[in-house]
Amino acid sequence: MSRPEGYLGDHRFSFLNEERVVRPEDFGVPKTGLLWDYNFHYFDGLGHGARSEVQDSDWLSTWLANVPVGSSPAWDPYPLSRRLQNWARWVASGSPLPPPFASSMATQARHLERVLEYHLMANHLLTNAMALLAAGAVFGGLRGDRWQRVGRGLLERELEEQFLGDGGHFELSPTYHALLLADLMDLVEVCRRQEVEMPGAVPDVVRRGCRWMNVMTRSDGSVPLFNDAAYDAAPSASALGDHASELGLCSQPHRDDGFHWLRESGYFRYTSGRFDLVADVGAPGPSYQPGHAHCDMLTFDVCWDERPVVVDTGTSTYEPGPRRSLERGTAAHNTVQVGEYEQSETWAAFRLARRGRVVASRPTDSGFQATVRAFPNAWTTLQRTWDWNAEECRVLDRVIEGFGHGRTCRARLHFHPGIELSGCDHAWRADGLSIGFRGAKSVRAVDFEYAPEFNRRVSSTCLEIEFVDELETTFGG
Repeated sequence: MSRPEGYLGDHRFSFLNEERVVRPEDFGVPKTGLLWDYNFHYFDGLGHGARSEVQDSDWLSTWLANVPVGSSPAWDPYPLSRRLQNWARWVASGSPLPPPFASSMATQARHLERVLEYHLMANHLLTNAMALLAAGAVFGGLRGDRWQRVGRGLLERELEEQFLGDGGHFELSPTYHALLLADLMDLVEVCRRQEVEMPGAVPDVVRRGCRWMNVMTRSDGSVPLFNDAAYDAAPSASALGDHASELGLCSQPHRDDGFHWLRESGYFRYTSGRFDLVADVGAPGPSYQPGHAHCDMLTFDVCWDERPVVVDTGTSTYEPGPRRSLERGTAAHNTVQVGEYEQSETWAAFRLARRGRVVASRPTDSGFQATVRAFPNAWTTLQRTWDWNAEECRVLDRVIEGFGHGRTCRARLHFHPGIELSGCDHAWRADGLSIGFRGAKSVRAVDFEYAPEFNRRVSSTCLEIEFVDELETTFGG
């Protein structure tokens, strides 16, 4: 399926909201920011957009002439895998395969086979597997058959490992979930066109994955920015559903109101009339690879009249530093913080040490209740209960035991930049949605930067609510 158009022509490239001029002689030179470099070497958008086939061929030829074999970051396993998938899709669509291009593609597939990312696992290894299978499907012959065999076997194992019973990808990022579904659908197209056998699990994974995206989609049509997530990095739920329908893998799911619990993923959505809520009541992701996890247990998003009101801060960067730490931290999410401690110990850009865990989570007669034990340097048990009826939704926070019991804790609500927030003390209004607090010692409005996309931050307002042991927050019309 189509990807964002990164190559603008005349040596201009735009990724992650940053446009740069890259001369041919600099194609193999690392730029500023590893993620931008990776995107530069993916070739997303190849075969799409306003460029002619000749212009796409020139783009490929320039890359081949100026990027040394084996150089980093171009030949790192992940960008190499994304590139192989895009090149295979381009070839399978009927585009000509010039000899230098075919030779390079074969060299890249051989290299990838030797450097599969078993050290990182998760979405990286799954992407490696899809790339090998796609390359093998395009080439055929003895070497192509071997890449197919290795890629298919690895893909089958990783699909079983990584996609949960409710259809979600186990890293629990809506963005990576959407990216992997898009890649799987591209693989379906390549295998069909090349008449190559596809792992039998793929259609079911796509069907369940699209249903998962449908449940996670808020009433405004967007997914919450839980964990590492950004709106410019992956297709939307509607685009994925449309493409899956075009491929005959599933019909476009219908979005139902009411309560939906993605038990294995640890998310739920509740929609009733004008009110829509999506909450995170799960653990920080797979124990052996929580690199994209945030300190966001018990966080939630709220939409009112199909407009986002309470939102997650989002992800603007993967570069190590204060901003990356802030966006992964507890204070960037709509949850409770004990002192200045973090739910889990984050370090570097993608590391998690001692981490919080879910003690219990269950639906109630009129809502949902989740209990977590978190804050490794100040172990505390917190319980959050959502209780709703036709008129309002109440969120009850309780500090059950541990370091935070009897001490001042802080809950936060981050508001979308498009919302006009007014009020004071215990009564506030976010456009047409009223928000009240009972048990609060103090409520104050502070500035924060909302990050809906990479390298894009928008000033907005957060309410910080201080309380001891119990706080009740009420949302109503």
